[in-house]
Amino acid sequence: MTSLHILNRTPFVFCCLALGAIVAAGCESPGPSVSRVAPQEPTRAEAKLSKELLTLDLIQPEVIAPTRNPEIPELSERAREQIGKAKILLADRRYTEAAIELERALRSDPNHP
Repeated sequence: MTSLHILNRTPFVFCCLALGAIVAAGCESPGPSVSRVAPQEPTRAEAKLSKELLTLDLIQPEVIAPTRNPEIPELSERAREQIGKAKILLADRRYTEAAIELERALRSDPNHP
């Protein structure tokens, strides 16, 4: 290589180094950082985390248990018995037999909502 050939590459190398320095510096003047993004509402995960730290009476909206409608008649005794049997069968993981008991409960009290 001749010294003339090296001198021809010098401006190219200098430009690459200068461009790399500008990109690395972030193309911004030094000074206090100013946020240009408008404040956002908390994400779903952040909102959930903030609610996890609250007691139940402080979490909004307050949940109110529904009241029983007095116009709805009570279940018949037979239907209550069959529903009780179905709960026991469900606890024993005997799902088919539990479904049969629930169907029988519906048949014994078909007009109940």
